[in-house]
Amino acid sequence: MTLELSLDDILNHYEQSRLIPVTAPASALNACSTLLAVLCHVQGFCRRLLKPWGPKFSKSTRILSYTGIKFPVSGEQGPWVAEGIIKTQSGTQQWQALVLCRRGTDHISGQETQIYQALALTYGLDAVIIVSNQLQPVTSFGLKKHKASDIPCICWPWLYLLSEAKAYINTTPDLASSHAYLLEELIRFLQDRQTHLISDFHGMEHWPTLCSTILQSIPLDKVRFDVRSILQEWQLLALYLSFRLGILIGQSVQVIAPKYVKEQSIDIPSEDYQQFLAHPELNCWMALPYAVSPLKLWVDIEAHTLNASMQIATPQDRVKPGTLVNGLLSQLSNAFDPQLILVAKWPGKAAPTQTTLAALREDKHSFIPRQSPTMPKAVEIIKQWHINERMREVKAFVEDLESLLADFYLDVGQNLKAWAPSAHHGVKEVPVVKKMAEKKKSFAKSLFGKKQHEA
Repeated sequence: MTLELSLDDILNHYEQSRLIPVTAPASALNACSTLLAVLCHVQGFCRRLLKPWGPKFSKSTRILSYTGIKFPVSGEQGPWVAEGIIKTQSGTQQWQALVLCRRGTDHISGQETQIYQALALTYGLDAVIIVSNQLQPVTSFGLKKHKASDIPCICWPWLYLLSEAKAYINTTPDLASSHAYLLEELIRFLQDRQTHLISDFHGMEHWPTLCSTILQSIPLDKVRFDVRSILQEWQLLALYLSFRLGILIGQSVQVIAPKYVKEQSIDIPSEDYQQFLAHPELNCWMALPYAVSPLKLWVDIEAHTLNASMQIATPQDRVKPGTLVNGLLSQLSNAFDPQLILVAKWPGKAAPTQTTLAALREDKHSFIPRQSPTMPKAVEIIKQWHINERMREVKAFVEDLESLLADFYLDVGQNLKAWAPSAHHGVKEVPVVKKMAEKKKSFAKSLFGKKQHEA
């Protein structure tokens, strides 16, 4: 590509992004203008989104944005149109990115992405940002970029922006009222169905056939479709569900991705593939702020069950079984589901034992024997749903997973706290404290006596 005008010459013909644009009410350009205008005015939120990608921020940083940019490129079928451009200026340092927006099920193809990356490279931009409902593989650090050229491509799903906006409001105590108002209006705008921005999860087209195959006991290695694609799409569904949960609780929820999830692809290793063929189960872990442990979500396809759980480590000091059980019941006192499953995980090779919350409330000694010589090293609390025929319907399956996550967090997850040792356990440490105090006292006396002798 060869440029006819510089980027600054092009931007001189455009106004900055408008919070209330005058374009068509429901359009990608409209959504891009509103989003970029909020990012320019709420710089803390903009920093939260952009800082991992390279721009420098300081108190004097200026953020500018433009929408509906046409790039005249000679020798091409252009002009190429981008929904927006965002720029950060901090002293002499400048960072610029091309912004592409799509609504609903509209996606940007790989070929289009490469064209816009080449366009960004030609005009000296630093990145291409794609805002759509298209999900990309993740790592344990959250959303990652992928490179098709020297220009990084940053993918922002609309759900990701929605969850981050809510998290920023909830975790910024000194947030200015005007900034809070702008973010709340952005949230309302993104959630409004008339904007047609956010779409439901689309994928797992072979899921109904997979469920039928398993129920008929047909070997999965004999099916016509690639089972690996199901495992790949499950990772994207886990990302979608993490955004939904983050929107509900107002916190950033991150998927703890397996090692085989790369920046550009999801490469299922043969051992995980063989394990799935032997026991078809899908699972993922999510990291929640301030939670006692990661939240585990798994699907047992043969049993038609959805499961969500968290694990709480038991105290390492000596504690009586009754104290442990009372502590569990106290943390689960507000749980509405009496059929919660509690699994005790014992040290060594001892098999786990389990009971239900209802049974534990009736008999405190049914879970851990009163005279047990050892205590479990951890207790896992599981909420399990049997969904039967709804398992085969992708839409119903995703809806039930969303509901299970919300129900488990509100009923259990938000109430679990790390185990704190009882006050009476600290009494046993008093002799040690006294002994240390006596040592310090004797050392002081010896030092004082030595100085007195020298005098």
